[in-house]
Amino acid sequence: MRSKYNFAKPLVLIIICSLLLITITADWWQKPQKGLQGINEYDKNLELALQFIEEKLSGPSKGIYTNYLPSNKRKEHATGHEILAESEGLIMSFYLKTREQQKYDWHFDFLTEKMISPTNSLRWRVSEDTRSGSNISASVDDLRVIRALFEGYQLWGNSKYQQLYLKLEKALRQKSVVDSYLVDYYHQDLPASVITLSYLDLKTIKLLTNINSEWDNVYKSSLSIIKRGFISDSLPMYYKQYDLNRENFVHDDTINLIDSLLTLLHLAEVNQHSDLSIDWLKEQISVHGRLYCVYDLDSGEPSPAQHYESTAVYAIAMRVCLVLDEYELYHTLAAMMLELQVMDLNNEVYGAFADGRSLQAYSYDNLQAILALKGYNRK
Repeated sequence: MRSKYNFAKPLVLIIICSLLLITITADWWQKPQKGLQGINEYDKNLELALQFIEEKLSGPSKGIYTNYLPSNKRKEHATGHEILAESEGLIMSFYLKTREQQKYDWHFDFLTEKMISPTNSLRWRVSEDTRSGSNISASVDDLRVIRALFEGYQLWGNSKYQQLYLKLEKALRQKSVVDSYLVDYYHQDLPASVITLSYLDLKTIKLLTNINSEWDNVYKSSLSIIKRGFISDSLPMYYKQYDLNRENFVHDDTINLIDSLLTLLHLAEVNQHSDLSIDWLKEQISVHGRLYCVYDLDSGEPSPAQHYESTAVYAIAMRVCLVLDEYELYHTLAAMMLELQVMDLNNEVYGAFADGRSLQAYSYDNLQAILALKGYNRK
């Protein structure tokens, strides 16, 4: 016959285990989880950066300046208060995430009034006073704006978005597609002969196949070039450019990580990425504690001559993580990126991802940062 003690013992153990389980579960529920849903730990950082962009990095017509500091010199690359199609496409993508149609329309209006040429091409930059602008259009900017317009039409159903993306698609297809290859730019109806791999926004090109079947071949050729541009298993990133005339990749001694990460992002969005690339990013952080802008092509190590960090590097890598649900890596990268945000209340560029001493604050860094921090609503 079993004693009362022997009968009670397992019952007591069950009760104790149940209480422990309830306690652990309650504690787990109260702690913020490191996934991407329901986490608001970066809201303040996002709010400050966005406030800087809207209040200090934007002109009276709402166009976003390339740099917080003005410049009187016009150079080959954009400077000062010149306004880029790149920036307008990025901020429109952000306002799609926040579902703010009024703000989205501010930039839609700026595009239509200031950045569309008489031939329906998208000018890659215009001056602050918008009295002059480049007649050159960059395919990466066209694709980014087209996607923002396409998604805007899907979200809000305004036909003016559709009308513009159809015009831009036609101009891009007729001027920048050469033998089913999407080249970098066109100028006075003369297309470039080089293809920058990070310009090949595969998801958008795939979307365009719904408009015109010619884009199907462009998608296939773009994916093929990117795959061939994979450097090596030891440096699982991508060459920057392909020369159509010479039929080979342009080799430098180094790679710019921003370019490679953009290429990786485009691959991830169509599920064509290599897991080796993600493993390499984790390894770099484990070994060096940071990601850097420039890496030596032969050794795969950070370039000693260009040993610096970039907000955009972290932000684009975070966006890759958002697509691939790499939660832990996302938060690791976020912690590093937030170290580059100016949090001194007395600083002129407070809230910006910037150099607090020189006051250099670039639109690209800040726009990529807010897109990365607002990534929870990526779908």
